[in-house]
Amino acid sequence: STATDGLLIRSYNDNAVIYLQEAGSLNLITKKALRFKMESNGNVAIGTLQNNFFVVKETGKVGINTTEPTAAFDINGDIRIRNGAANNYILTSSANGTAQWKELKLELNGNSLSLANHNSEVDLGILNQTLSIESQNLVLSNYGGEVSLNNINYWAKTYNKLYYEGTVGIGTNNPNQSSKLNIVGNSNAILLQPTINSNGNGYSDISFYNPSQVQNSWTMRFHVNDPNKGNALMFWSRSGAPLVVLGEGVRVGIGTESPQYMLDVRGTAHFCEVRVKTGNWCDYVFEDYYELPDLVELEMFIKANKHLPGVPSEAEVIENGVNLGEMNKVLLQKVEELTLIIIEQDKRLRQLEEDKQIIEVIK
Repeated sequence: STATDGLLIRSYNDNAVIYLQEAGSLNLITKKALRFKMESNGNVAIGTLQNNFFVVKETGKVGINTTEPTAAFDINGDIRIRNGAANNYILTSSANGTAQWKELKLELNGNSLSLANHNSEVDLGILNQTLSIESQNLVLSNYGGEVSLNNINYWAKTYNKLYYEGTVGIGTNNPNQSSKLNIVGNSNAILLQPTINSNGNGYSDISFYNPSQVQNSWTMRFHVNDPNKGNALMFWSRSGAPLVVLGEGVRVGIGTESPQYMLDVRGTAHFCEVRVKTGNWCDYVFEDYYELPDLVELEMFIKANKHLPGVPSEAEVIENGVNLGEMNKVLLQKVEELTLIIIEQDKRLRQLEEDKQIIEVIK
């Protein structure tokens, strides 16, 4: 053993041991001024004469680029871990503490937006500012933070819920504060795509909720390749019956799921004015070439068929309904024929009256 100025060097079981006997420090310095420093209080440092790069405190805390580490491992500066790293990946930890690089994902857990497989999260309940999209960045106004949408591959979710108290703007960085969702765009500003089943059909719903009834009051449903409706947009009421249907071929149905006409109403309707346009009208009855029906033949037809010639029967009306424009034209034709017959009968009566007066004079 050798002891000089508080330094004790001892060999023990073929191992060399250096003891610092007094207060102070032991410094090993290379030609390049790299220093290894060991203090009597247990602190160890590696660095230069001016700066310590690596510090181990007597408490067991390790510091890099700091002389006063405040955690078990305290790094003041950047850290680089190469193995498994890739663009837009984050460093995660398993339950046993094994670190691993993983793809960046966002997921919603309850009311918190968090990085998947990471401990960082943001409580959405405290955000009262505007969330908007600006040049492919998701921006939270007045907070100075943004996340590039190009660096997020997809959003994950929990419990199928996304909750936000403020106003959300899509396609605008100045959304209307009186609305919860402000979308600015043209074609396909909102695009709903239904899930298609094995039969090749499906539908998507937009529902309007009534809190007083604790259920949806109105639902817009878009059918795709429905075996009965085809591709149709339907408006449903709380009663479950479709009120309005926009079907294929520019067909609108009210009170029916399968409109057969451009406007198919199964029920009552109130109109202040109805204008029906037809291809022609029945003024031809007054032309000289038009032949009025023979009254004897007309009587025989009525007795046999129980309706006027050219007028649909009761059975036809029940089955097919009535074409208002065509029916009005037929009815007017009958009125015009009847008017001409009355005029002709009036002439005959006048002639008979004149003949009678002549006969009376001759007598």
